[in-house]
Amino acid sequence: ESMSSLNQRLKFATILAGSDSLDSTAAIYDSLRKFEEKPNRSEGNIYKVFLDFLDRSTSCKDKNDHVAFKSPASGVIIQQYNEQKGHFGLDYGVKKNTPVFAAADGVVIFSDYTLENGFVVIIQHKDHFKTFYKHCSQLLKKERDFVRMGELIALSGNTGSNTTGPHLHFELWLNDVPINPINILMK
Repeated sequence: ESMSSLNQRLKFATILAGSDSLDSTAAIYDSLRKFEEKPNRSEGNIYKVFLDFLDRSTSCKDKNDHVAFKSPASGVIIQQYNEQKGHFGLDYGVKKNTPVFAAADGVVIFSDYTLENGFVVIIQHKDHFKTFYKHCSQLLKKERDFVRMGELIALSGNTGSNTTGPHLHFELWLNDVPINPINILMK
């Protein structure tokens, strides 16, 4: 009975994680808390580990109580955000196959190839933030994977028709509107 209950909760979490209306990992956290049947779970329970992970992933905030973001790659920024020219992110000049890291904790909502941007990873974060990692040579995470800030998610590359050479194009969106990542990345 205990295993059946755990399976139901995990199945519910998986369905919720795949939902198009997922706004953040906090939504999963809140829904799982409401779905929970027993207030006193036993230690070592997979469900408890899952909730503990979400507790940690929703607590990464900067001094202004916003989600904290770290630079996704160690490279020189070769092109800045420029809304007027339609460049909605930062380009990191890095060699092909350079590690690309998650800028913050979240859930991978897209991990696949696109014609224009090559291999792309999109991560949904708390507080309606999304990050985009474009032109990768290899993707190391799949949709519905939970990632932590600084976790390896891809390798940089030169894929897609919009690329100008090996680099990582990184975008940060808030409420489905692009914002300049340089204003929010932790120093």
